[in-house]
Amino acid sequence: MKYDYTRIYEHGTNLGSLLSKMSTNLEELENLRLKLLAEFTGQGAAGYKETTDQLKIDLDSFRAGLQKTNSVVQENTDLMNTTDRGLGNGFKLV
Repeated sequence: MKYDYTRIYEHGTNLGSLLSKMSTNLEELENLRLKLLAEFTGQGAAGYKETTDQLKIDLDSFRAGLQKTNSVVQENTDLMNTTDRGLGNGFKLV
């Protein structure tokens, strides 16, 4: 079985970049939610508050999932780096 370290690191880097962009997008959605909530007044504000409350719940859930995904990716990247160093050290002994 071939273990293609270069491809694995590329995928880890690409995934990290994607997660970072998703996090930025999440913050932009949260800022938009707060801005719209602050600008709506009158009778329309009451109905919109319910919508933004649900959006906040959804965004918080998405944020939690994103943080968990980021944590798993980082943990696996660390494990691959440890494996790579361990294998490299093994070849030094040969």
